[in-house]
Amino acid sequence: RILFIGTDAIYIDESNYFLITKRFFNALFTGNFEGTLVLPHPGITTCWINKITLKIAENFLNKELSLLETYYYPKLSFAIISSILVLIIYLLLNRVFNQKISIIASLLIALNPFLIAHSRIVGTDGLTPLFMTVSLLLFLLFIKENKLYYVPISGFFAGLAILTKVQGIFLIPFFLFLILFNFIFDLIKKNKIKLVHILKQIISPIFWAVGCSIVIVLILPVFWTKDYEQILNILNIKYEQLIRFLTRITPRFYLGTNRLEPIYSYYLVVLPFRLTPISFILAPLAFISIMFKKFNVYVRKYLKYIICFIFYIIFFLVMMSTFTYKGDRLILPVFPAIDILSAISIYILYNLFLDKYNFKHVNKKYKFISKNSFYLLVSVLIIIHIILYIPFFPHYLAYYNPLLGGAK
Repeated sequence: RILFIGTDAIYIDESNYFLITKRFFNALFTGNFEGTLVLPHPGITTCWINKITLKIAENFLNKELSLLETYYYPKLSFAIISSILVLIIYLLLNRVFNQKISIIASLLIALNPFLIAHSRIVGTDGLTPLFMTVSLLLFLLFIKENKLYYVPISGFFAGLAILTKVQGIFLIPFFLFLILFNFIFDLIKKNKIKLVHILKQIISPIFWAVGCSIVIVLILPVFWTKDYEQILNILNIKYEQLIRFLTRITPRFYLGTNRLEPIYSYYLVVLPFRLTPISFILAPLAFISIMFKKFNVYVRKYLKYIICFIFYIIFFLVMMSTFTYKGDRLILPVFPAIDILSAISIYILYNLFLDKYNFKHVNKKYKFISKNSFYLLVSVLIIIHIILYIPFFPHYLAYYNPLLGGAK
């Protein structure tokens, strides 16, 4: 994410976000709180990161920044924050699944070229999927361990996702669905359900809303006024603007013809072109493998959480397909989930391989391989991704799935 940052092309929306940042703080300092809520994607976290980064850089360097430096330091901040979020995702995956799955999954997320591309850009698309994934994993930890303190933290990261880009709102109905799904799953599997666990899940939306509200009130100046009627009026106006933007009739050149949105198959066509060959092949395999006992024996205790990620991907794609505002970067929130499913498949295949070729009785010649088989697997994954990057490094936005023809 950080290597050769600033040497790649300047993304077309970056200048817009610097302009939005300027307008945001001008509105804030003049008391025009309505002007701090910019739609369709609020980008509130982007504004704060830009302002704080540039202020620190100016004070540290003790000079006025050049145009290139004005772009470079925020880019660096976004890359560092994204890297920290990937580390948090690794730690959470380690609690939801196991260490091997968490290492593979976080590695796939960290090395995903489309995610890397947007993590090096001053904007909203790189942070939103990572905030949403952290929030989702924290909520799954609550479901797994029945500890309520995970819920407000999940809500906090969901609030950051919502304030970064409007897609984060998807988490609100999805987490309500997860509570219902968890109850139905336990009934079907005849798991022991304690009354205290049911009560915790019933009240969990309140705790989640509190965590989400805290971050929204803290960094969105619209809520800094005591005139609650004014707040409601502003939110109503902005909501109407947002709906008009997301559902406006939009012409699009699609599959060789001019068509009008909504085009419901758009993301089913676009998504595979942005996946890595590993995710393109192995993510669907995770869905298939959990249906067969021979394969799901290795991940049976994680079945509930695997199904949650599958629902997350399907529901998000369905939601985004109904809007007329489209673009491949808008479905970035499903990429970490797809990489996690790919990691599940790799873990299953890895264990099948170990079972078939019993390394417990190998001769001394292959002892090194048997002891370090997992690290060899990780090394192979890294090498595959490096090979993918070489043709277009550091211009990651130019990446397209080589199995579907690649960039042309």
